[in-house]
Amino acid sequence: MTRAFRSPSRGATLVETLAAVLLLSIAVSSLMAAMLSLPRNQMATQNWERATFCADAVLHELRSYVKPAYFTAAVPTAPTDTTDPAHPIAWHLPGDSCPSCWALDVGTHDGTQAMPASCRAAPFNGTLSYTVTVNGQDVRSVTADVTWHSNTR
Repeated sequence: MTRAFRSPSRGATLVETLAAVLLLSIAVSSLMAAMLSLPRNQMATQNWERATFCADAVLHELRSYVKPAYFTAAVPTAPTDTTDPAHPIAWHLPGDSCPSCWALDVGTHDGTQAMPASCRAAPFNGTLSYTVTVNGQDVRSVTADVTWHSNTR
């Protein structure tokens, strides 16, 4: 008896073809999802950079301020005291919700008006608040929070 030998199959079965199509569609959909999320991630990064820029502008100004105990001349009675001709109203951050507070008084302050105009204008309509705390031996620590009030994401 002779048996006919079958030659190896040169094609793929239907199940193999369906499995390959399924794997390929999963890979393509993952790639498309990643590509579609790129613009959104880029916008979030740009917003983060702008917020950092805005906060840094205010913090840079606050670094030049001193608290009243470090005045070498007569200490003004309030930030709005104009008797010190060298520094009239110099230690009050413009636009702070507490007009009689020093810029580095302990507490939360509104620093929105001290931000660059591009941060306060549309489409961002940003606001900034900063909090001053005392650490250890009367060392002031400042933390800034920037918030965008816009419909762009």
